[in-house]
Amino acid sequence: MTLLDSSPAMLDKARQRLQRLPAEVQRRVTLLQADGENADEAVGGQRFAAVLCHGVLGYLEQPGPLVDQLCRCAAPGGVVSIMTGNPKAAAVRPALERRWDDALASFDAKQGMGVLGLPGRDYTVEEVSELIQSRGVRPLDWYGVWLFVDWLDFSGAELDPTDAKQVEATAAVELEASRRDPYRHLSRVFHLVGRKGPA
Repeated sequence: MTLLDSSPAMLDKARQRLQRLPAEVQRRVTLLQADGENADEAVGGQRFAAVLCHGVLGYLEQPGPLVDQLCRCAAPGGVVSIMTGNPKAAAVRPALERRWDDALASFDAKQGMGVLGLPGRDYTVEEVSELIQSRGVRPLDWYGVWLFVDWLDFSGAELDPTDAKQVEATAAVELEASRRDPYRHLSRVFHLVGRKGPA
């Protein structure tokens, strides 16, 4: 596995977490510092069975160059996995926080606040699907991410991460909602999965 990030701080965190894993796992992981827009060069032209980009696209003004690199780095038949903010649900969070003016403005906004608390841009499932398809990756399906768990903050309920039965039940409900309409459309984030065509 190769983990590429432009941030030395994020790579340091990854390194610290990696050190908690068995040595045999550590040996299979390579950490690289580079911008995603230069991924192909950074990995020396290596191709991968799966290329993941989660929580990055929304912070880019122009996603095309990064998406180009993601699709290029996938091997023929490989998977491209992208997670990013869902603009169709942008009004949910401000409404649940009773920020009514923000909620009203969110219905047609393309800019929003990302999960890191930084301003970002939301791209629709259709927009990202078109980006990957134009680069030889066929969209397979998309899923909603963080629906009910995301809303628990507003209900006053808390998940106990040590309660295995509760965590398992929560995961089952989230999984079911992630692939069903209308629920997946209300998720704060969507997960798009595509497969690269043959060489």
